[in-house]
Amino acid sequence: MTRRRRWVLGVAGAVVLVVTATVVALPPFVKWLAIRNVRARYGRELTIDRIRLNLATGVFEIRGLRLADREPGPALVEVEDVATDLELRYLFLLRLVAREIRVVAPTIRISRLPSGRLNVSDLGGGGGGGGGGLGPVVLMLERMQLSRGTVVFEDRGATPPWSVAATDIALTVTNLTNRTNATLGTAQLTLSVAGAPVTLTDDQIGLALAHARAAVKATGLDLAPLVAAILPAVGPAEGRVTAALDLVYETTGGARVTGEVSVADARIRRAGQAEPLAAAPELRVVARDARFGAGVLGADRLELTADPTIVDGSRAPPERVPVQGLRVVIEGLRHPAGPPANVTLDARLPGGTVLAVRGTADTGRPATTLDLTLTSADLALLRPYLPHDAAVGVERGRVDAALRIGATGEPAVTVDGDVVCRQCVLSRRGQSEPFVTHPRLRATVAGLAWRPGALALGRLELEGRPSVVDATVSPPVRLDFSRLALVAEDLTWPSTGRARVRGTAALTDGGRSTLEGTIDPGTLDADVRVTFAGLDVRPADAYVPPTSTVRLSGGRLGATVVLHRTRESGVRLDVDGEIGALDIALRAGPIGRLTDPRLRFTARGLALTDRALRLSALRVTGAPVAERTSETTRPPLALQSLALGVRDIVWPAPQPVPVRLEVALPGSGTLTLDGRAALDTRQLQADVRLQDAGLAAVAWWLPITGPVGGTLDATLAVSGRAGPELEARVTGTVVGRDLVLGPAEHPAVSLERVDATDIEVKWPRVVRVGRLALGHPTVLVEREKDGG
Repeated sequence: MTRRRRWVLGVAGAVVLVVTATVVALPPFVKWLAIRNVRARYGRELTIDRIRLNLATGVFEIRGLRLADREPGPALVEVEDVATDLELRYLFLLRLVAREIRVVAPTIRISRLPSGRLNVSDLGGGGGGGGGGLGPVVLMLERMQLSRGTVVFEDRGATPPWSVAATDIALTVTNLTNRTNATLGTAQLTLSVAGAPVTLTDDQIGLALAHARAAVKATGLDLAPLVAAILPAVGPAEGRVTAALDLVYETTGGARVTGEVSVADARIRRAGQAEPLAAAPELRVVARDARFGAGVLGADRLELTADPTIVDGSRAPPERVPVQGLRVVIEGLRHPAGPPANVTLDARLPGGTVLAVRGTADTGRPATTLDLTLTSADLALLRPYLPHDAAVGVERGRVDAALRIGATGEPAVTVDGDVVCRQCVLSRRGQSEPFVTHPRLRATVAGLAWRPGALALGRLELEGRPSVVDATVSPPVRLDFSRLALVAEDLTWPSTGRARVRGTAALTDGGRSTLEGTIDPGTLDADVRVTFAGLDVRPADAYVPPTSTVRLSGGRLGATVVLHRTRESGVRLDVDGEIGALDIALRAGPIGRLTDPRLRFTARGLALTDRALRLSALRVTGAPVAERTSETTRPPLALQSLALGVRDIVWPAPQPVPVRLEVALPGSGTLTLDGRAALDTRQLQADVRLQDAGLAAVAWWLPITGPVGGTLDATLAVSGRAGPELEARVTGTVVGRDLVLGPAEHPAVSLERVDATDIEVKWPRVVRVGRLALGHPTVLVEREKDGG
């Protein structure tokens, strides 16, 4: 053997030894290097059962790969087997060509920790720097096959914790490359989520992705984990999702989605409620050209349709509201920049109610303007939300509304528009007849604005023509309004000042009223003026106790009431009024009827406090006419004037109050009463004085039927008590002048003077006169022609 041959054989042997040593040593080195780098970069433990490398065939295989999680428990990643078949000869041409990659039984477990952080958040970066990718290296993958894959997502921060698993994952990829002008590859992914199959196909996929197209199909997918992961604020949700979506991806425009998603047996749960808050047999969402990418979200059209039933379990029994034909459409959505999207909502509520919403939504600002129309809404839907023992309840009615609603992200909400209630009927506890009936009640709202912690109302106007029936009295009292209107302006809560209020009312019988003033809703401080004109007083007779001896037979009331209230001083009322054509029937005593063409009254300083009612002064004036109960032939007693004054009234009454009565008697003379009345015991103590009183006015009260004449003066002390029977004690003196009984030309009895002193009357049992003096009495005695 020549020296040269021995040298060649030696070199060849050395190369074989080096290659052999490299092949033998490379797999353990790769394993060691991978474990070391993962531990150094991510602080996690990586284990590999075996690595096999065949440089001749280009086969690289890893068996039993496990990447530990940071938390105690199963591994983050487990792979049973990964095998790669490489074309090593292309490495010299800067091409990495894989004939096939096989991945068997990979399992990935992703968790959201109680802190809100994902258990894989540390794998997104760290350690090293700056790489610029693969540079000029061309990647080519002829086929990739993944089988028996599993992905588990667990939310440990939820209460209770939940998890969802995608199993039986199978992925096939062909002709994958990063060359920009190459034919794009294909991919098909199938998996199962809780038994629901999901399929994704893509016929335009590449590593240097400028354009891709895929189709996603899912059938019977459980909705609960999807909502919990994506929209946790919605609350627990149930249902089965079926989807058919077409996805297109472009480097310049991002991802675009068109297709349909439906949810069968959709339910949204509410904590503490057994039945679902909302449930629908099917919920359908159709998307046309929905776009995602480069920080922009948009859609040409999004449409949701369903027939949900909403259940409010806070009511007993639970309140169910079936909604038919719910349809929500959003068109031209652009976020965060672009013109506002158009929003449409239509629905039919129970009882023939139709709801329609049209408007725009700017998600960038954000701001929304909506025109809401409600037609023929059943007012009875409010009944379950009103107190069951309320004195007044909702009976029936139909509501129409046209409102413009604005909302911004501050947040702030504004409302303007009209609400009309047709045939609105309110009921009253214990009354079978309708309490209030509004043929048409209209409410106009302008400038209603809400912000967190603040509510403002520019103007509220109410107008209608109600009928009010009070059937708790007999006969029932009915008030029919031809117009009733109320306006409130500049109302705020919490209050920033006084609101202005004014109102008008007109009854069909001619009565009318006005209201005007200001009120602070926070303190209830108020200054209000109310007027009444031409109000018929006869309906008030129904409120007089049946046992009362006084009945209201007629009259028209006119009055002005001024109310002033402050938190410090309470309520104060001042009243000026009169009753025209007053007619009162009396059931007991000598007077059967009392009338007055114009009875005036004033009340000053009527104060309402927590514990007492106070009235500084009350004055009543008039010219009443009294008619006898039984003697229709006797002429009425028409007083020229009457004035009653009462001061310093307090109720409950701590002490008697001053009373003064002044009467101008028919013909001539006056009667004056000064005394004190105890309101709680209904007792009166007074001094009464008659001066130049015509005897005819006094005799009207006595059982004297013939004509009388003369005048009386009297000074009397009166004490009495009103009750079922009048009890009175009268003492004093009476002086009569020029008294006659009978016709003035031929009086049967005439007296020039009569003096009665030491009079004592204990009504109705005792009448005593201590001294009676008659001056120049004359008695006419006549004999009839027949001698009788």
